Amino acid sequence: METMQKTQTQPTTTEDLLTVMVTAAVNAREAKKAAEAAYAAAEADAILAMIDAGVATLTLADGTKVTAEGLDEVRRTIDIATLADLVTATTFDAVTERKVSLKAFDAARLTGDITIDVEAQVTTVKAVKPSLRVTAGK
Repeated sequence: METMQKTQTQPTTTEDLLTVMVTAAVNAREAKKAAEAAYAAAEADAILAMIDAGVATLTLADGTKVTAEGLDEVRRTIDIATLADLVTATTFDAVTERKVSLKAFDAARLTGDITIDVEAQVTTVKAVKPSLRVTAGK
């Protein structure tokens, strides 16, 4: 009985091997882009469904815990150069590290060392993009 062997084409030169490896990397990059786009769409749909259902956290059958985060959150950034021009050096030193400490900034705002006008001039408020935190089940 004659056995037929199926043979795979193997790269025969360094250039062939290089082409195979680079092609695999390009294909993987495209697959990654597609997977990231699919995840972004699925995440947005899941967040909307959780909002509609009034549910912030859901535990799946396998124990995986999914929490919708960043709903109605904003982030502030402080314009350090403008802040330095508008407050005393003592206040500036008290509220800054390498960046403005929001906790110290808020404390200075409450004590009146930073006025509401100064806050308005140096603060940018940006909405936080909602996301899902997924914790694997046990």
